[in-house]
Amino acid sequence: MSPAPLPKYLVIDNFLPEDFAARLLDHALTGQDALELTDVQKSDGKLQEEATRHSWRLTDSLGPHRKPFRAALKERVDDWIAPLGLNPFTVSGFELELVAHRDGDFYRQHIDTFTARVRASNDEGDNSDRMISAVYYFHSQPKGFTGGELALFPFGGKEAGALIEPAHNRLAVFPSFALHEVLPVHCPGNRYADARFAINCWIHRARV
Repeated sequence: MSPAPLPKYLVIDNFLPEDFAARLLDHALTGQDALELTDVQKSDGKLQEEATRHSWRLTDSLGPHRKPFRAALKERVDDWIAPLGLNPFTVSGFELELVAHRDGDFYRQHIDTFTARVRASNDEGDNSDRMISAVYYFHSQPKGFTGGELALFPFGGKEAGALIEPAHNRLAVFPSFALHEVLPVHCPGNRYADARFAINCWIHRARV
């Protein structure tokens, strides 16, 4: 019996010019007072009874860096569709979320396609679907954490088929319907500056 197939994915190193990556890091490091705890809610708006996610979101997200970061995604997204095994589509919008994972933080197995609650509240309105997920990683040097890998799971499989290290200035790209997980982060001393910073990106297709 052949193993279950793994969703296609891309790993792009040095995604941004290094000066832009440095500015994003400075923005994240000065945002500690603007942190809020992330949570996962069910379609009725109630919190999940079992913790599936623990991390920190910057409430002002990317601030002045939002537009140039979106532009960097938009410039290359058409090159990702076919390698990810997706049918051609026109991009209708982007969601962006800047998060920090500190000591013990995680995000258990999940997919990024919409629940009813998320569709009703997402930035792109209720007439689009997430098609491509991308995670941009950046962090202080030297790296002050271990763990935090992105685990991708085969269709119908229970064991991770790929582990992507959260290396500085790396972008991981995969279909939003792919089952994935953020493994626990270990950050001795739990200094905010040593956190695993990431920008979660969801690329939308308009609903027909």
